[in-house]
Amino acid sequence: MAVTGVVLIGFVIAHMLGNLKIFSGPDEINAYSRFLRDVGQPELSYGQLLWIVRTVLLICVALHNKVFENWEVKHAIRSRRNLPTFA
Repeated sequence: MAVTGVVLIGFVIAHMLGNLKIFSGPDEINAYSRFLRDVGQPELSYGQLLWIVRTVLLICVALHNKVFENWEVKHAIRSRRNLPTFA
């Protein structure tokens, strides 16, 4: 859960920093969007790394949700067992 959380928080921070380029003007944000599409070339085709990042993020969200759900269920069962019984 820690690894997926770090990946997701890293994405949020990188996304925020990228979106701050909007205040630099249209040329800066357009150059940033071209960079995101062109990064990884010539090894990867146009925009392919962007799809890889999207896939990794989707997998991280799914794993993070599933791990948290399992932890939540185990924690609820454990805390229910520790409740005092009044007979």
